[in-house]
Amino acid sequence: MKLSQLFSNYSIINQHFHFSYYKSRQGKFQDVVTDADLYKDFHSSLMKEFCEENLEFYRDAVLFERMPSNDTGAILKSAQHICDKYFGFSTGENIVHLDPWQARLIKERLNQPTKTIFVELREEVEQLLQMKFMHFVTPSSE
Repeated sequence: MKLSQLFSNYSIINQHFHFSYYKSRQGKFQDVVTDADLYKDFHSSLMKEFCEENLEFYRDAVLFERMPSNDTGAILKSAQHICDKYFGFSTGENIVHLDPWQARLIKERLNQPTKTIFVELREEVEQLLQMKFMHFVTPSSE
């Protein structure tokens, strides 16, 4: 058997396993936040497209919205951390693209943050990720 045939067979087996594995999970995008294995595999897939930071932001934003605390100090600290990490408000190095109006809105809301500060941006990123997720769980025709 030629080496190229071996790789081709491996690719087909790997695609079948990949699809079966996530199909058994019903391919639910919402599981990405709570399922560590699914997150890791989807993250690896997004790294190939140089957009894994969107998944990282999405996860952090969802977890932020689900914070059990209503303590304004804890909300502010967490919101500032997300802003620094992804938007570079204090460092100038943003890794998640923000339109100028989004940045302005988030900066304004950071003065009195609530757990909904990132909702609009999270929803926008979620739509992008859901499209990528559909490609991720669907086997390629290679």
